[in-house]
Amino acid sequence: MYTKKTACGLFVVTLAAALSACGGGSGGSDSGSSSSSSGSSSSGSGSSSSSSSSSSSGSGSSSSSGSSSSSGSSSSSSSSSGGTAPTASVRFPLSGSWTTGATIGVRGTTSDAEADEIISVTVNGVPAQTDDGFATWRVPGLAVQEGANTLEGLVRDAQGNVGTFSLVIERGESPGAALTYPGGMAFDPNNGRPRLLVPDSGLKALLAVDLSEGPGRGHRSVISRNKSGDEDFFFGPRAVALDAGNDRALVVDSFFGNAGKLIAVDLALGERHTLLGGLQNLRSIALDSVNNRVLLGDLLVRTVLAVNLSITPPGIDPDPVVDGLNPVSIDFDSQNVDRALVVANAQDTKALFVVDIAGKTKTKVADFVDPRAVAFYPGESSRALVADAPGALFEETPGALFEVKLSDGAKSLLSGLDASDGSIKGLGPRFNTGFGSSVVFDPAGSGRVYAHGGNSSSQILSVDLTTGDRIALERSLGDGPEFNEPVEVALIPGASPDHPPMAVVLNENDYLSYSIYRVNLAAGDNLGDRVVLSGFDAGNPNQPRGSGVDLVNPVDMVVDVDNRRLLVVDNGSDRLVAVDQETGARTIFSDNAGKGGGPEFSNPVGIALDPENKRALVVSEGALIAVDLDSGDRSILSGADAGSGPALDVGGDIVLAGSNRVLVAEYDDDELGRTRLIAVELETGNRTIISSKDLGVDGPEIHYPESLSFDAVGNRALIVDSARNNIFAVDLDTGDRSIISGIDPGDQEFNTEDDQLVGGGAAFNEGAELSDAVLDADRQVLYVTDRNTGSLIAVDLATGDRVLVSGFAF
Repeated sequence: MYTKKTACGLFVVTLAAALSACGGGSGGSDSGSSSSSSGSSSSGSGSSSSSSSSSSSGSGSSSSSGSSSSSGSSSSSSSSSGGTAPTASVRFPLSGSWTTGATIGVRGTTSDAEADEIISVTVNGVPAQTDDGFATWRVPGLAVQEGANTLEGLVRDAQGNVGTFSLVIERGESPGAALTYPGGMAFDPNNGRPRLLVPDSGLKALLAVDLSEGPGRGHRSVISRNKSGDEDFFFGPRAVALDAGNDRALVVDSFFGNAGKLIAVDLALGERHTLLGGLQNLRSIALDSVNNRVLLGDLLVRTVLAVNLSITPPGIDPDPVVDGLNPVSIDFDSQNVDRALVVANAQDTKALFVVDIAGKTKTKVADFVDPRAVAFYPGESSRALVADAPGALFEETPGALFEVKLSDGAKSLLSGLDASDGSIKGLGPRFNTGFGSSVVFDPAGSGRVYAHGGNSSSQILSVDLTTGDRIALERSLGDGPEFNEPVEVALIPGASPDHPPMAVVLNENDYLSYSIYRVNLAAGDNLGDRVVLSGFDAGNPNQPRGSGVDLVNPVDMVVDVDNRRLLVVDNGSDRLVAVDQETGARTIFSDNAGKGGGPEFSNPVGIALDPENKRALVVSEGALIAVDLDSGDRSILSGADAGSGPALDVGGDIVLAGSNRVLVAEYDDDELGRTRLIAVELETGNRTIISSKDLGVDGPEIHYPESLSFDAVGNRALIVDSARNNIFAVDLDTGDRSIISGIDPGDQEFNTEDDQLVGGGAAFNEGAELSDAVLDADRQVLYVTDRNTGSLIAVDLATGDRVLVSGFAF
């Protein structure tokens, strides 16, 4: 079963129900789904017309199956003239979307069965704008309140016939800056509004994560962050301890060399004061409030230091408490302040130790595969919780939480993956552990902890230690398994114009496994629902969906409609993998080991489909390779010995732009901003640079092109820049670049006074990492994945407006 966290708690849906809602399973047409040539497709709430009007000549209204009238249904009625009412279809946003903005623009189309002239469209009484007689229309800047907003629309024709339509948009609070590289956390009761204190070395900030019940749970706010004029800067905040008696947080900060510092942060004002400098590579801290001292773990000199906070400046005990170990995590024994636990993680020692602080001795309790964090059970001295992983210190690997009896070192799996025997306990997102992982008990009881994976996974999980189940501390849209890191997205076309496409999203589980999800894009109550198509299934962790080869490092993905499969570029194994849309089975389609003949792949990075010529086009280092869709045979279309023009260096994302041309966006590792958009003629292989930093065309520079789409309507390329987290349009006639959604720096660089937000709704999160995009040309909507926030975001190409359609709020 899948579990989904909402503001009110948990919903549970069966796999069968999720498959039905998202068009999985056998691909039939049950429960309102429709089958198309590209695989099964389900509208979830009946059909995409749930947010568009339908004519009524006698019934007065119509409603879509499986959807409530508030969020999925619409109705229309005719006037007393007896004619047929005109209809309106909302193209953006989809009913059921989420926004954090105070206003939203609504865009759509109209039609009239009797070809009568459309004379007006209104939404919530606001007249729509049009320049083509309401064939297309837009109402900008509609006010939306907190919570669910039902937007009611009217469309009138010249005969007096009136049609109605509606959609629901939910407005919520921004979740705050997404964590990027969180470190050791601390629990803060905060006068009855509990929160976690979380240092983040990527944001160079100390944040608070709200743990109180209600819609604000999981909200992230900045307590202290570098700003102009500060003297005590954060360089790399790694771990924090709460000094409640002084209403402050104690943060260990390290950068390089002897730049390590102990910083006090005023929790009310956010002001920082360096208590102690000249330290080394500090990574862990624990506070003994009784004796007003802290223990600091230094990885560079492999010691645990004791610091007396009662004197000014604080004094370091010249003799280390213990040495000869890599102290990645420390916790004091609340029942005996001369006793502490230390997790050591180095090549020669991976273990849990009990440390006698007065005697300055250490005793090994238990060995681990790769321990990352430790915490005493609240009010106890006999057992501890340890986060372990089956990898190396700086690797990103799936992990587990173990209870450890300190008397004999006996271990019991509580949640996650036990590397020793492969057993898995608990449902929900994987607990991925990396450098900087942290576990903190909820003081209300020993049955729940909060945990994150540091550099491996910035998502904070609430873990039930009885069941092992894990829930992300964030609000999400859509039922089904949550996104961990959505890295690629493609569209399965709908069966007809009345049935929307379905997204397929490649979800990364931190180098252990990958999952491919179907995501419902039908307007209504089921918008954003997710079901596993292939790979790791969080609802059934011991049984991945679909058999066959594992994906090693997938970097791009397309839908092969005619063959009802996905083709995935696996850069880690230099091959194309076919994924069956119905069964999820994964097979090698073309590789360098005998599947298909011809020139070998070398670091393949992008793929586009050329269905007219029954081939896939793959960007491989230095070449554009055609792959026959029947045989998997390969041939070079453009490269060193095929075609003229600038070389394809590192390659990049690719898109078909017309019948005889592809576009390739590639970046330069050596020079930031040197992105080139190259056109390749498929008949000759000739290559031409359309836009680059060196051409002198207008517009801001593109730093890291993560995704490339072709918008035939505007004759432009759409590029997602993951370095700046915005969306560029490149005019294919002039090469000029402009930002159509996100932060536009104007004539200057970013973070200057002329920065402008393009598009409505919340900006892409400051901690975002936009990873891919796919264009729905019919709706003129770009669907964008953000791997760091775990979001699938719809972007209106006409306005740049952004709304959430699946996953976590951004």
